[in-house]
Amino acid sequence: MTFISELFLDFFYKYIKFIFICYITRVIVIAININLNFLSEIYFYIIDCIHEFLEADCPQTNFNNNLEPFNNIIYGRKFFKLTHLKKDREDTFLDIKILNNDTINCNYVFDIGNNLLISGFEAIIEDDVITALEHHPDYIKYQFAFNPNNLKGILQKTIAYIIKIYRLIFLMPIRVLLILTSVISFILAWIYDKYYKLSICGRKFMGQFGCNLILASFGAYVNFHNKENKPISPGFITVNHMSPTDAFPLYIDTDLSDDNIFHITGQKGKGTIKLFQMIVGSILPTYWVNRHSQSERKTFLSKILKIAKNEGLIVLFPEGYCSNGRKLLQFRKSIFVDNVNVYPIAYKQTSKYNDTFWWEDDFPTFFIRQLTSLGIFYDIYYLPKLVKKSNESEEEFAYRTSETIAKKLETTSLPWSGEHVYKKEIKEKVKNDIQKIIFSACKHIYNLK
Repeated sequence: MTFISELFLDFFYKYIKFIFICYITRVIVIAININLNFLSEIYFYIIDCIHEFLEADCPQTNFNNNLEPFNNIIYGRKFFKLTHLKKDREDTFLDIKILNNDTINCNYVFDIGNNLLISGFEAIIEDDVITALEHHPDYIKYQFAFNPNNLKGILQKTIAYIIKIYRLIFLMPIRVLLILTSVISFILAWIYDKYYKLSICGRKFMGQFGCNLILASFGAYVNFHNKENKPISPGFITVNHMSPTDAFPLYIDTDLSDDNIFHITGQKGKGTIKLFQMIVGSILPTYWVNRHSQSERKTFLSKILKIAKNEGLIVLFPEGYCSNGRKLLQFRKSIFVDNVNVYPIAYKQTSKYNDTFWWEDDFPTFFIRQLTSLGIFYDIYYLPKLVKKSNESEEEFAYRTSETIAKKLETTSLPWSGEHVYKKEIKEKVKNDIQKIIFSACKHIYNLK
């Protein structure tokens, strides 16, 4: 028993030592800004090779041959309302037998039309909004092969379990240490600033260092494109929104030699998010707003417009809600005014390794998923500066900006926002508007009074 205990303690000591060496090495690499992107590319290549081997053992992952799970609203409705019988029928309402069996009374005609109308609205919402607010299909497909329960061969199952152990026993401890180091670095910089006042260059360096640590804790690899279009103060930086960590990749590409410093904005958080915002705000300029308070929104808008017109660069996420990047939600029009430079930036994630979209109900669950992910692969595109045209409304300018980003992402810009899904009062308003339109149409067609 003593021998086993000593063996375990020896193994545990070596494990802790190995984790600590890996952690220290990563911090040093970040601190002295050594470019090791080629190692990240090799890492993701190895992950792809392992996935390809595992995928061959579970052909179910070939979702492309079966689009039914992603396009089954109309044909998948198994219950539909029979108005004249006041009950549900267990059948697809597109079954032609229904009409053939009811050619005399035509009782089903209204029922079929009614259910087609309902499914039509569902299909619109599914295609336009819901697909942007759920796990990316590429992520689901890719991760399917890493689940041992989906594999058949003993070797494949063993590899899948090794990957699980690697994520929990190796990646997660190192990433927890990195995130703690980033928090400590922000706090130490804040304390130093209280007594000795950090220069703009010092703030940018500490911000860059802390943001690099945070991204490393999520296993992020960031590739920047079109740097000739990098934002120049003053103005707004508008970015498509996927997660609470979206502002950090921009900071790692800041130039320490100039006075441009990014001002981060966002919704006031609670709990862990609030603590996170306070820590980041201790060293970097941040502005948080309660979007449900009209007075706060007005003060916030006035402040950031003044900065964007005269002083600095404001990082803004006009969608207001996180999405998975498959579609762009509607941009809010408030900041798209005259005499303001707008610098669009497109974030494109390779979703198969990790979906950075925050779909969980709470931040800690999202945070743990990121800490145990295989990694994040970002492509960030700097796009040419935009300004509002003289004959253009704020809504049109906002839409043109979102279209510019959407085009780069090879997707579409929606006339819908996340409010139509998340806010009860907005959903009720849309529902009432649709009912009024249908009622008005019926009155016109049937001459109802």
